[in-house]
Amino acid sequence: MIRCEFMYSFGKRIRQVRTQAQISQVNLAKKIGVAKSSLSLYESDKREPSIQTIQKIARALQTSTDYLLGLEEEPSFF
Repeated sequence: MIRCEFMYSFGKRIRQVRTQAQISQVNLAKKIGVAKSSLSLYESDKREPSIQTIQKIARALQTSTDYLLGLEEEPSFF
């Protein structure tokens, strides 16, 4: 499973950016083409998304994959 060495886990970073963007789990799941239950599992670090899904999440949230993966400490928004 992907783990971040900084402040938050991968799942917590998704949830943080998603809530800051005021996007519901249902809407984000639709945007990236997964079930809400899958997104919930990603956010709780109980399931690991594919690389393609990580890219879709980053694009939908207008942030970088590096931030979501813990390679950057601050989110960058596009």
